[in-house]
Amino acid sequence: MNIATTIRGRSWPLAVLVAAAIFVVPSHAGACTVIGSYESQFGKLGPADGQILYAEAIAIDSAGHIWVADGSRVQEFTAEGEFIRKFGSFGLGNGQFNSPQGIAVDSKGDIWVADANNHRIQEFTAEGEFIRKVGSEGSGNGEFQYPWGIAVDVKDNVWVVDYENHRIQEFTAEGEFIRKVGSEGSGNGQFEYPQGIAIDSKGNAWVVDSGNNRVQEFNAEGKFIREVGSEGSGDGQFGGPMGIAIDSEDSLLITDEGSSRVEEFNAEGKFIRKFGSYGSGSGQFEYPNGIAVDPKDETWVADLVNSRVEHFNGKGKYLSQFGPAPNGQLWDPRAAAIDSKGNVWVADSGNNRIQEFTAEGEFIRKFGSKGSGDVQFLLPQGIVTDSTGNVWVTDTYNSRAQEFTAEGEFIRKVGGEGSSNGQFKFPHGVAIDSKGNVWVADSGNNRVQEFTAEGEFIRKFGSAGSGNGQFLSPLGIAIDSEDNLVVVDEGNNRVEEFNAEGEFIRKFGSAGSGNGQFKSPRGIAGDSEDKTWVADAGNHRIQHFNGKGGYISQFGSEGSGAEQFSWPEGIAIDAEDKIWIADTGNDRIQTWKIVCL
Repeated sequence: MNIATTIRGRSWPLAVLVAAAIFVVPSHAGACTVIGSYESQFGKLGPADGQILYAEAIAIDSAGHIWVADGSRVQEFTAEGEFIRKFGSFGLGNGQFNSPQGIAVDSKGDIWVADANNHRIQEFTAEGEFIRKVGSEGSGNGEFQYPWGIAVDVKDNVWVVDYENHRIQEFTAEGEFIRKVGSEGSGNGQFEYPQGIAIDSKGNAWVVDSGNNRVQEFNAEGKFIREVGSEGSGDGQFGGPMGIAIDSEDSLLITDEGSSRVEEFNAEGKFIRKFGSYGSGSGQFEYPNGIAVDPKDETWVADLVNSRVEHFNGKGKYLSQFGPAPNGQLWDPRAAAIDSKGNVWVADSGNNRIQEFTAEGEFIRKFGSKGSGDVQFLLPQGIVTDSTGNVWVTDTYNSRAQEFTAEGEFIRKVGGEGSSNGQFKFPHGVAIDSKGNVWVADSGNNRVQEFTAEGEFIRKFGSAGSGNGQFLSPLGIAIDSEDNLVVVDEGNNRVEEFNAEGEFIRKFGSAGSGNGQFKSPRGIAGDSEDKTWVADAGNHRIQHFNGKGGYISQFGSEGSGAEQFSWPEGIAIDAEDKIWIADTGNDRIQTWKIVCL
């Protein structure tokens, strides 16, 4: 009987590649020899074109095209959300970025980007070609400490929010310093960590004074006119205002990050309406950041944590969205499982969804979204399929497990945050025994729990510690042909084995890099002969043990080449004894074939 197993990983916001090699295993211990090479892949390395990871800022040009500052790049979309182009990468060079936080378009169609962590602004053509950079780190004229919001007035002068210098700076279209406005404080014309900025039809500048929970208006010469808002959650109040946009009637639209909403005010600062609430559903937000208004006076909001841009009409009614990962694209995959048909199920943790692929990596289906409702997830990190094809997922940061049909239809949920029987604290690994019972590694509570197939609590075992049968963050879990449980005890750098009643049998491993030693082991699986395979993440290798925990062999070394690993965190074995390894640091899955001689 094959061992039920799972894969889990850590935060690596990229996709997964698949490689394949053949691993030759003598039938009685001995050395293992690699005789294969890279074969195939699914997913893409890095975020896909049009996929939004970090929707920080947004601007709209005269054609209605949408420009999004996304991580270390800028992307352009049509008004329908279709990808047009991208430019930029992480770095210090011309045209590179380190956390761009603001974006604006001038009358020529050129793109200005506030490159916050590089303490400069950069100008590009509409085709993404670098024109110039302005500024460096400092507090002098023309210098910045984290430039944030950016706006362009009718003269093509560029206004920049100088976040940590608590001021605004104005430059000519050629990047020459004109003036600075403001200082640190809470008085009129002073700022505490200002963020967004927009220019109205009169040429007045409206600045989001985030730390003071207000918006301030200045004339074109930088003279204070008025303030709008105060701290709170009522109409016209703010709990962390971030971005600002101005429509054709000079109405102000302001993203209120702390209240997960947008508020609208008229040109005199009187409250008109609000829309949005906390969540990941259509029209909801989690940390709304940038905001822009298009030529039709429709509103576009950069919904930061939900990794998308949402579109609303002029009255705040939700219309559409774009930016989530396309089918088959993975972000921070934490776990995988193989079903009886040989299909691969992936807990696509960063995208808070589950995806199914063929053994060749072809996309079949997906389900789930970010949230705490049924069929929603917060960083799912364990997955397993049962004999009927149903799928169990550990919904780690919702402290629960959910069961679904093979078509992704919700069946039940089990658990909830706590330490009582049947409750969880950051559950990770999940496995199913021959009776169909479900076993969960309850990592935060340092224990393992057993449930019936219907989710009813049966038993628990384990406690915090380093003695026999104790755990320090149990992660991976597998079950052998006799229903014995094999558990990765990460914090103690060992593996422990228990019988079906939870009684301790044996342990193997210790901290180190020698044969049979571990450095932060994560995943575990067993083959058709009940031999154990452990993803020894910190040592960048896979280790192979017999059914008694005796060391047999190992393969892998640190690197990014074929047959090398960077922090492999998970492992699964299918019905043909093919090993699937989550090579987490290299953002890929490698597959190996066991051949017994």
